[in-house]
Amino acid sequence: MQRLLLAEAVIKEIASAKLVVTSRLHAALPAVGLDTDVIFIPPKLDYRQIDYIHFFNVICYASNFNKCISKIQNLGTLSHKKIKEIEEVKENLMRVVKAFINT
Repeated sequence: MQRLLLAEAVIKEIASAKLVVTSRLHAALPAVGLDTDVIFIPPKLDYRQIDYIHFFNVICYASNFNKCISKIQNLGTLSHKKIKEIEEVKENLMRVVKAFINT
C-alpha cells in the first residue's frame, strides 16, 4: 500500500508540473499522458526508447549526438496521426491504471 501511495504522490507531482526533465521513460510517459511538457535526455538511445521518443522533446549527450540526431530526424514531427496515437495510448493507460486501482 505504501508503494501505491508513493506512486500516487509522484503522479500528482508530474501532473502539477509545468515541465518534466528526465532520462527515465517511467517519468516521461506519464507526463505525456497528463499533458505535462517533457524534455527527455536519454543516457543512450536504444531500441526500447525509439518507439516512444516521438512523444516528447529529446536532448542528446555530446558523445551520442550524431547517432541520436539521425534517429530522431527519421521520426519526423508530431503529425495528427501521432497525436491520435498519443491519445489512444493515454486512454489505454488510464483504463489499465483505473482497473489496477479498483482491484
